[in-house]
Amino acid sequence: MFEQSPVVGPGTATLTSHSFEILLLLAAAFVLGSLLRYWLSAGVIAKLEANLSAEARHRRTLEADFDRVRSEHSAMGGRISTLEGDITGARGELAQRAIERDDALAAHSVLTGQASALRTQFDQAERTQADLTTQNTRLAHDLTACGAKQAELNAELLRLRALLDESAAKRLALETELSARPAAAARAQTRADDLKIVEGIGPKINELLNNAGIRTFQELAQAPLERLREILNAAGDRYRIHDPASWPEQAQLCASGAWEDLKVLQNRLTAGRA
Repeated sequence: MFEQSPVVGPGTATLTSHSFEILLLLAAAFVLGSLLRYWLSAGVIAKLEANLSAEARHRRTLEADFDRVRSEHSAMGGRISTLEGDITGARGELAQRAIERDDALAAHSVLTGQASALRTQFDQAERTQADLTTQNTRLAHDLTACGAKQAELNAELLRLRALLDESAAKRLALETELSARPAAAARAQTRADDLKIVEGIGPKINELLNNAGIRTFQELAQAPLERLREILNAAGDRYRIHDPASWPEQAQLCASGAWEDLKVLQNRLTAGRA
């Protein structure tokens, strides 16, 4: 009947079995108590056998005790009914707790899945962060190398600019020289006219004009009077007194070959003056 010792624990039996065991234990305790009380009463009866009236009184006492025990047994039955109601309520509560437990297990399973997914995402994020750190390190190294290369390129650029400026200066000098050579060659190839034909120009003034770049009648005809006066003034007081006002007109006649008109003009002039 007793599948497990009640001293150790409730075991795996059902609540009904435990309740029945409790009732049997209570009944056994009652019987033992009754037997113990009866033995004590028997001892008293043995001692009071001589006194019948005491025995009768003791019997009545036992009957009263029996009635009291019966009342207690009835009360215990009510308590047992109450316990059975409590047990039924406890069963319902246990069922509710079982439902709640199942819901909690389901929620825990969902949370476990979510935690696993989050852990996977976290691991992926850590790997991504490690990759980004590696890339940042590589980029920093590349940036340092680019900075050094940029410095080298800047130095090379400065050197090339210096060479370019030097080349530009050399080219400008060469272009100036080349542009001057045709003019000098043209002047060398152009035959100098005898500017002494012009009234008022002597050998020395002819030399001054040639040194100033005026070598032909056409150049003299196109020369401004201000330039002619500057040439004379630069030569000193000896030449400053000469008046070049008619020199361009005479030179134009010479360049045109109008010699008769030149003679007519020169007849009206005195030392180059009108």
